Amino acid sequence: MRGFKAGVTKNARMINPGFEWQTRYNDDIFRNEKGFMKISQYIIDIPKN
Repeated sequence: MRGFKAGVTKNARMINPGFEWQTRYNDDIFRNEKGFMKISQYIIDIPKN
């Protein structure tokens, strides 16, 4: 993930020198279906909260 973000940052700053990643952003890796379902439900519930 670190290498991917470094590459994206480098290229994005060529186009937009002020590019920054969103603060307080968390990368999640789904290790199984239960984890995927938990995050999916969280995303569905955001507008309700």
